[in-house]
Amino acid sequence: GAIVFHNSATMTPSSDNKAIQIVVGKMVRAPRSSRDDTTAKPILCRAIVSTITNDNVATLMWEDPSPLLVGERFLVAPKMDSDNEEDDPEVDVAKISPLLPFEISTTDNDTKNYNILQLKNQGDELLRLRDPSAAIERYEGALYLSSSNIQVGGTVIINRNGYPTNVQVDCMEEGNPAMLDVVTCEEGKEGEEFTIPSSRVLLALLPEISALNVDDAPQSDRIQERILLNLARCFLLLAGTTRDRKRYYQASVLSCSLALSCATYYKLCKKDTMSTNSVEYECKARYLRATSYLFLGKFQHAMSDVKYCLTRINKDEIKQHKFRKLMKDIQASETAQKKQNKKLAKDVCSWVSQVTTTTNDSSTVVSSSTARNSETVQDSNTSPTAVGEVSHSSKGNFHIIHSAFLFFILSFLAIRWMTLITEEK
Repeated sequence: GAIVFHNSATMTPSSDNKAIQIVVGKMVRAPRSSRDDTTAKPILCRAIVSTITNDNVATLMWEDPSPLLVGERFLVAPKMDSDNEEDDPEVDVAKISPLLPFEISTTDNDTKNYNILQLKNQGDELLRLRDPSAAIERYEGALYLSSSNIQVGGTVIINRNGYPTNVQVDCMEEGNPAMLDVVTCEEGKEGEEFTIPSSRVLLALLPEISALNVDDAPQSDRIQERILLNLARCFLLLAGTTRDRKRYYQASVLSCSLALSCATYYKLCKKDTMSTNSVEYECKARYLRATSYLFLGKFQHAMSDVKYCLTRINKDEIKQHKFRKLMKDIQASETAQKKQNKKLAKDVCSWVSQVTTTTNDSSTVVSSSTARNSETVQDSNTSPTAVGEVSHSSKGNFHIIHSAFLFFILSFLAIRWMTLITEEK
């Protein structure tokens, strides 16, 4: 039978305040704890109810975000798979809350039924509930609507040598994928022309607010930047709930970098208005990106973002304090990492030294054995002990080869490890 409970203060109240029925197979929203900090406020995630016990405990299966619109693909979010994260989490039904009305709507998910601002506002509501995975669907849908229409004369962000770059589309040839003739947009530099497939486009920038086809122009101003920054916040929240958190931090870096590319576009086009503060958006993006770099262990990149922002907000004491605190966290993590690296380097040197000592000892033993063999080789046809000496020599040679091979492997690992450390810096 179904378990029926009423909304409590800790739950999301329904619009009509009726009892909410929890049944097997129903999609609900439930708390999901962090893997690192069990004292932190848990985030919420959608889940399917698998079973319900007599003790009012529900076994859940987490629901991963998926493209919301027909024909959509995620532009920033990585592939997510909660099936490999944990085994059948159990949650008290009193902590379970219902989905929001727009999440259970039966409306066909066609692009004509949505607009960018609508999806962005829905994502904001879900993020305020601390459900980042559900918010990602709405934010990605809004980006898809805003960037799926590449036009001649428009500006797009492409992946060039691993970095987001703003280019203007001069010509477009139909195909699968379409080929674009583009020219770079850099202030004070002559544009560089080249041809790329449309698959390299990361984001098509909105040319005018009127392109949104909405009436609320002030809220729509620089909407792509705000969507990207909120996506970065979603990725940082989700990273604490998964084993493979590196991909979420990388997605956060990408999202912030795209937001900074949007800011560059508005500067070049002189579209900064009195209602928006370019420095504020830029510093928000760099703060979130620095936080992501910190968790990725890229301390120099993180410090670069922080120092840049400190020079731009030198008159704002509150923001200065926020960035200086992040700087201290970066410095502390870098110091701890260096200590760990030194310890590992010392351990590797110790292993190599032990192998070298073992190899030298083996060489001494085999040398003495070879000398004895040379004395007995003349009587090898008549002395039965010669066969034993030759066998002992073979074993010694095998020991030398084995030790040398082990020494080579350890040396290679030590060199490779030091190379990776250097690349991270």
